[in-house]
Amino acid sequence: MSFTSVTIESRHLSNASNDSADEVVRANLFHLLARAFSSPLEMKREHGDQLRHLVPNLAPALQEPALVLAQAWEDAFDDHQALSLAYARLFLGPFEILASPYASTWLDPEQRLMGEVSQQVAQAYTAAGLAPGSPGDAPREVPDHVALEWEFMYFLTYQFITTGEQRWIEQRNRFFLSHVVHWMPSLALAIEQSAQHAFYDVLAGFLKVALEEIETS
Repeated sequence: MSFTSVTIESRHLSNASNDSADEVVRANLFHLLARAFSSPLEMKREHGDQLRHLVPNLAPALQEPALVLAQAWEDAFDDHQALSLAYARLFLGPFEILASPYASTWLDPEQRLMGEVSQQVAQAYTAAGLAPGSPGDAPREVPDHVALEWEFMYFLTYQFITTGEQRWIEQRNRFFLSHVVHWMPSLALAIEQSAQHAFYDVLAGFLKVALEEIETS
């Protein structure tokens, strides 16, 4: 498995012991955040419905924002081309990237992709057993892309659910508190300020609330 392809087959978790119920909700939330920040080609209208079904089990502060995001998700598929164009303007360029999806942009003074920040994230993946791919493999994305980091959060939570080993939660919390919270709020603000599409505007607002809830839970 490449360290830049960390999710387990885009599965939507549905079964777990009662002790793991809260973590199942978190895993599903992380999975959907990863999909929301992926290319629109990887998104599906049904993801909005999946988010809506999560709402009763989310923290109270997340419930209304989640409902708004679920509706925006479904509405975005009424004009998929507009969504794709907004994604490109925000995250790809070509002339100017309005909201860089890479942690390196926000944490590395030189904003170098595959620099120190990217390598630190790759090392976290490796420590979780996600080894880099074989020489010649084409990585799907730079390791510190926002979607991959949420996939990693999902992966660690899934590992806890399936093994019951607390070390997976400890790794997840350490990654979140030492890395994720230090740059994703800036990404959310940049998306809001760019105002390219209703879906991404709502997603940015949801991200800010989700980060706060995860940090305090």
